[in-house]
Amino acid sequence: MPKVPKKPIQDDEKLKLINDVAKSLGITESIAVVSATDIMAMIQTIRNYQQQLARIQTNPAWVDQTIERVKNATGRHFGEG
Repeated sequence: MPKVPKKPIQDDEKLKLINDVAKSLGITESIAVVSATDIMAMIQTIRNYQQQLARIQTNPAWVDQTIERVKNATGRHFGEG
């Protein structure tokens, strides 16, 4: 008898299954399920913020220089004259 391909499990069904498993284990705290792709994106964002903060701490003028570069690149001088 030929095998019928199974219908892929939808994300909401996966979350319900995880929630049901957590309840069956007696977990009462809120649980957040995040995809590996989203986790990696969040980690990269945090690393970027850390790098920017390190630049500000080692070179406070970097912020002003960056703002000037943005103004010059866009031709906009936000709120000036």
